[in-house]
Amino acid sequence: MTDLRDEKDSIYCLRSAIEAWPEEIAKYKGRHVWAAVFRFWCKEVLGDYAPEGMGNNGVGVPAEEFERKQCVDGGRVRTAGARM
Repeated sequence: MTDLRDEKDSIYCLRSAIEAWPEEIAKYKGRHVWAAVFRFWCKEVLGDYAPEGMGNNGVGVPAEEFERKQCVDGGRVRTAGARM
């Protein structure tokens, strides 16, 4: 993670992707074990940073691209192909 410290766009996108995981994926990847530390580190490094053009879609994807790739899956909105 320290290698990403100066790459705020990458950290922002990573955080957004991790937060968008469905609960079953989050449990499988152990997010409940490391999420608090990760969120603290992101807040420390990013503060209120948001990459230019991201809009307020919360998934780390430019607003125009998000609207184009958006799909509905069981009532949840997610970005097509946003697997990790």
